[in-house]
Amino acid sequence: MITTLLFDRDGTLNKRNIAGYILNPNDIETPADFENVCSYIPIGTFKGGLVSNQACVNKGLISLKGLAEINNFVFPLRNRFESWTTQICPHTEFEKCACRKPHASLLFEAMKELNSVSHQTIYIGDSTVDRDAALQANIRYINTCWDKGICTPSTDCAHTLFEAVRMALED
Repeated sequence: MITTLLFDRDGTLNKRNIAGYILNPNDIETPADFENVCSYIPIGTFKGGLVSNQACVNKGLISLKGLAEINNFVFPLRNRFESWTTQICPHTEFEKCACRKPHASLLFEAMKELNSVSHQTIYIGDSTVDRDAALQANIRYINTCWDKGICTPSTDCAHTLFEAVRMALED
């Protein structure tokens, strides 16, 4: 039985900014079905979380506080969950940290904080690093490609965020 849904941010819960990083809350563009996703998830039934690489922090483009303000766009989604965690890797790929996806440590930390286990957790993302992190954590992965139009090769592929959440909840 699935108890926990974890989400990537850019390309999954919001449209990627092709010009670079999202540095302002006004630049967040959620998928057209975001409100439907929020209302589809039963209130207080599941644990949830945001798991995302955000190198813009260590590049000095935004503070952790500024990033937290941007991440507030997920409030309508976060409100549906019994508990919620946000796990962010602020490092650049050149820093060779242990938390940056495709390493699984952010997913492990999210599960630990939510008191969840891998066979009860699903990670919804949009890229090979998301898929690889989920595989390392032994978590089922659902790829959503609403932002790109092309799914990263994976077992499960959804063309909308709503479809990905529906697939997860029907597991």
